[in-house]
Amino acid sequence: MSAQIKHSNLYLTQARSSLSAQDRMKIYDKWAATYNDEATVKSSDNPAKSGILDAGCGTGLVGQALASAGAEVIDGYDLSAAMLMVVDQIDVYRSLAQGDLAQRIGKADDTYDIMTCVGTFTSGHVGLILL
Repeated sequence: MSAQIKHSNLYLTQARSSLSAQDRMKIYDKWAATYNDEATVKSSDNPAKSGILDAGCGTGLVGQALASAGAEVIDGYDLSAAMLMVVDQIDVYRSLAQGDLAQRIGKADDTYDIMTCVGTFTSGHVGLILL
């Protein structure tokens, strides 16, 4: 494991366990100098094979755009069973699951490399309170 990845894991662990925005700001201030290099190292293996969670996938518009850009491993997660029935017809998602984004999704933290969440943290949807 490279020193960059070790730093990344350390900073990420610290950020996840911090209790205040002030603490997180200090962590990210320290991380800023190496953040881009670490993110590049983590994502350079095979971007097409990176696991992507489309959180709040709706009818699949984001998944279609990701697939068009070359993504191959996309899972969808949405609150609405009817939305998932629509998205199931487009055949770009590896798997689909129904659930509430205000709750844990029941997957290990390292399941996905990337998470998209488009149009969900707004009034009438998941809401701003979770941000």
